[in-house]
Amino acid sequence: MADIFFSYAKVDRDRVKPLIEALEAEPWNVWWDNDLTVGGSWSEEIKTELDSAPCAVVAWTNSSIKSEFVQDEARRAHKAGKLVPLMLDPVELPMGFGGVQTADFTTWNGDRQSIEFIRLRGAIQKKLTGAASTEPATVPPTSGPKPSGAVSDGHRVGLKTLLSALAVVAIGAGTAIWLLFGGRSITTSPPGLGYTVFVHSARPQTEIATVV
Repeated sequence: MADIFFSYAKVDRDRVKPLIEALEAEPWNVWWDNDLTVGGSWSEEIKTELDSAPCAVVAWTNSSIKSEFVQDEARRAHKAGKLVPLMLDPVELPMGFGGVQTADFTTWNGDRQSIEFIRLRGAIQKKLTGAASTEPATVPPTSGPKPSGAVSDGHRVGLKTLLSALAVVAIGAGTAIWLLFGGRSITTSPPGLGYTVFVHSARPQTEIATVV
């Protein structure tokens, strides 16, 4: 399978040959009717090569804009999204191609480093790269439902907040009792699911325990 299908009018063979050689120097495999198989069905072979190539370059000239074959190949390539047109003569493009961006090669002198050729090379490479990206994008698997007994992160945060609030309430309640009874010290349990506040009263033999 060729990388590039090159469509042109036969009378322009000598004009397009330097361009085809420049494309093959990239290196890309370019198919043009010079490669037709002797004794084969040329129409069927052209159709096969055009359909299989990921990019089709069409050279518009004073002659090719009048060629039904070139126009047909250009329409087929455009419909497939693989058309890269250029003009070797300042012509009015056939109907249906006026809105397609066309490379201007009317003054090209064969230089592969010219701005015209660099732009053409980029357009072709874009077609070839797009054709190579055939693998579908992978979609990350969605998380399934959590087990019924699992605790979500949001619930964990809510539980921590509740416990912190209870700790503040417990300490505040213990402090109030201590002040009420004139206590001397307060002992609280380490953080956990519950809090115990021991208030040692100034009165002998008196110990009040508050459990929250």
